[in-house]
Amino acid sequence: MKAIAEIDTDRIGRLAETFVNELGAELIEVKIGSTKKGQQIVIIVDAERGISIETCSKITKRLRNSLYDENYAGGNFKIEVSSPGVDRPLVTEDDFRRKTGRKIELWHDEASIASPVEGVIKSIERNLLLLEEKGITNEISLDKIDKGLLKIEIR
Repeated sequence: MKAIAEIDTDRIGRLAETFVNELGAELIEVKIGSTKKGQQIVIIVDAERGISIETCSKITKRLRNSLYDENYAGGNFKIEVSSPGVDRPLVTEDDFRRKTGRKIELWHDEASIASPVEGVIKSIERNLLLLEEKGITNEISLDKIDKGLLKIEIR
């Protein structure tokens, strides 16, 4: 049997996902916690071109209105919608696809290539991540990737 927090997370996640998808974004994570003033709902979203404050605001308003209509937590809740941030590990194919053309550091189990390796994501083809490093393109199976981190270059 699921705990109440799990049921709430699943239900709110399904509701949020509807609004998120309508705005061309992807739901990454839903977290629910308690505060002195009620429930804290954190929604993490992303999109290929990033997430704007306006998109976060639209998702917040639609979700808040729906939850108020349901009298969720007696109306004692706060919603925070944001992008995952640059320090979030890349782990799924969609994560890597959204970062095509960007420089990353990658940890993997591909025997023929050093790990971690830095390079620019060229594309994803046939379950392979094509990563260019110093003019050489390496093919790394998505199944062998542990995680990647976006490298921020300040010029």
